[in-house]
Amino acid sequence: MAVRARIVLGCGSMAADYEPEAFAVLDAFRDTGERLLDTARIYGSSEEVIGAWLAARAAYNDVSIVTKGGHPSADWAPRLSLRDVMADAEASLAALRVSSIYCYLLHRDDPATQAAEIARTLTSLVDCGYAANVGVSNWTRQRVVQLIRELRLIDGPRLAVVSNYGGLAVPTAPAWWPGVRSSTPDLLQLAHSAGFRILGWSSLSAGYFTDDRPQPEFAGAENLRRRSVLQQSAAEAGVAPVAVLIRALATLDAAFVPVVSTHNPDRVRLLCAAATSSALDGAVARFRHALGAVDAPPPSW
Repeated sequence: MAVRARIVLGCGSMAADYEPEAFAVLDAFRDTGERLLDTARIYGSSEEVIGAWLAARAAYNDVSIVTKGGHPSADWAPRLSLRDVMADAEASLAALRVSSIYCYLLHRDDPATQAAEIARTLTSLVDCGYAANVGVSNWTRQRVVQLIRELRLIDGPRLAVVSNYGGLAVPTAPAWWPGVRSSTPDLLQLAHSAGFRILGWSSLSAGYFTDDRPQPEFAGAENLRRRSVLQQSAAEAGVAPVAVLIRALATLDAAFVPVVSTHNPDRVRLLCAAATSSALDGAVARFRHALGAVDAPPPSW
């Protein structure tokens, strides 16, 4: 990715009915110097809120936008045809009040749709000027490999982004929504060889580690142990657990960028500062050491 980012602001929960609060969060994020915003057509009025903020702040050159389309219909029927994706992209651009965005992602895969067809659709998005870069969200490594091959065969754009679940909590139950996928170690290896970045959504695992929120998807002894180790490491360093966690994720791998979401401007500032703070590296090292090696690949979505 041409845009340098240590952290991405997930805007999925931003809605028109609390626009002033969303504006405050966006202001705080921009003021930290970070610039990558993540949203999607399916996220209610999120794109409209961002579009209103861009216009109100004249911030078009201050941030870069990743949005997603081609999400399945209400009955989970696939919507990856050229017609559906282009319609979603045009609606997103209108809502965002822009003519082009930094990167456009396909929100879910449909294994029944040939990778060659999807490659042609992604190429059309760039050829039409709707996006400078393209990518996919919630795809398996195998399907990403197929898509990269097909894009090369037609001299299409390179795959710039894959966005999969990127939290430390190990999934132990079915995901919140159908068709989600994790940022697995083999996907990270592929990211290095193929030159794309992984945007890890829900990097804070929906607050499981930092806010002690009960999450059925993460129930189990291993996640409880990981949370305890994080809290102890943070307490020893005299810092907030979320600061250690986000720094650990931001320095996990050069190809990985955590996506975080919050309604609190102060929390935005804390997360962005922690993501770039080398002062936390001692606590992160102790956290990783106490966490220990995993004997086998963890379960994933």
